[in-house]
Amino acid sequence: MSDWKLFAAVYFGVGFAVSMVAVVAHLLGTRKKSKFVRDMMKAVNPRREAFLYRVLEDLVVPALAFFLMWLVWPVVFVLKIKDSLKKRALAAQAVQAEQEAEPPAFALNDSELLRQVTVDEVERTNLIHDPLEAVPNIPFGHCNARWVLFRDSLQANETLWEFESTRTELAGVRAMWGYAVKRQGKVDRFLTSGWKLKIGVFE
Repeated sequence: MSDWKLFAAVYFGVGFAVSMVAVVAHLLGTRKKSKFVRDMMKAVNPRREAFLYRVLEDLVVPALAFFLMWLVWPVVFVLKIKDSLKKRALAAQAVQAEQEAEPPAFALNDSELLRQVTVDEVERTNLIHDPLEAVPNIPFGHCNARWVLFRDSLQANETLWEFESTRTELAGVRAMWGYAVKRQGKVDRFLTSGWKLKIGVFE
């Protein structure tokens, strides 16, 4: 077999595998849609139930996407990596902006720690269930990237705690709550997951 034939075989072979993975992921995502979501989509656009529309949506468009991805899969792969890196960069910027926005002098004390929790418990408690899928059905929804960075920073000698603070030095805030990391007997850092504003803050 000549070099160009070998290259073509490898190229299209990998492209076929990548395309199949994308198709399976798409089908699994489609199956996860609840009946409520399908009914809502049908109510918004009744034409979705027409035969030609279903053929176009379920067969023609996926087939065209499959063959396009098969032909130019390296481009799709690079775009996916760039998108993933961009999301990571935005998440890091959000965390940095939040850290810079936090008053340096503010620190949680032991009396504001409610109870020790596990990562699994936190993710289970804060798992989003949005039937309209406007918010990702993952822990903390749109704020999942902040939580993942916070979760992955945990060390073996650190513990995770639920907290609530009602100190008045927080301007415009009556209370805030979230999760804190305790290290060597002291609160090292924390992640705020909710706030209760004072009445008239935006008046």
